[in-house]
Amino acid sequence: MLPFDRPHIRPYDISATSLGLPKSQITCLQLIQNSLARAVVQAPKSCHITPVLRSLHWLKITERIEYKLLSLTYKVLTTTQPPYLHHLSLESAS
Repeated sequence: MLPFDRPHIRPYDISATSLGLPKSQITCLQLIQNSLARAVVQAPKSCHITPVLRSLHWLKITERIEYKLLSLTYKVLTTTQPPYLHHLSLESAS
């Protein structure tokens, strides 16, 4: 069951952990992204990562997951694409 199939969860309340991803995996992915960002801009390890990510126009992992989910939800609700998800949204509405 997808989180947006549950009537008590609104799309903007969905976070990466509510999608069933363990916090340990999210943390691991964030550490990898941080290392890659520092490598791209050649920043020292002691440098704060938020300004580095902003300079690259990168979202943090949890923000990226939420953005992708919300943009896909918007696409399904405003168009008929992708068809397999549009079909699911019609079934859950009835």
